[in-house]
Amino acid sequence: MRLTATLLFVIQFDDPHETVPHSHAPDPSAVEATKSATRIRQVVRENPSLRPSQVISQELQTASGQARAGIGSKETVRRRVRRQKRGLLPAEPTRLDTLVLPDEFKSTGEQPPQPFLIYDSGAAAAKRMLVFASNDQLRHLATANRYRRVIFLNN
Repeated sequence: MRLTATLLFVIQFDDPHETVPHSHAPDPSAVEATKSATRIRQVVRENPSLRPSQVISQELQTASGQARAGIGSKETVRRRVRRQKRGLLPAEPTRLDTLVLPDEFKSTGEQPPQPFLIYDSGAAAAKRMLVFASNDQLRHLATANRYRRVIFLNN
């Protein structure tokens, strides 16, 4: 449902006056649903490392049943959150020699950050190689038998 109204602002921008009367009754649940959706987008913008399900669950716990229904299905909200998170990511590189990794992609998202990029052959290398692993992943690899090491390295 899309509502439109025209507002007239005085020069001080602090006293809006409605010039077109509303043609519907107020709907508090629609307002709450819009506010919840806005809060979800804001949390995603401020905390891009949070999983969509975490953000959505936190917001839906405090929303009323009518507002939850007004927000849309969980899958629709997840899709919106994923779309917004994609917009926060840097553009995908077209060539490895021009790839510049921001510091936030060189470590894990936990606190304190742990190294994640453990090897970069450099942009000048003929065949650039980047190796990513957390300390936990390296411990698992070190304790794995030979067969499992091949699986770890291929995944």
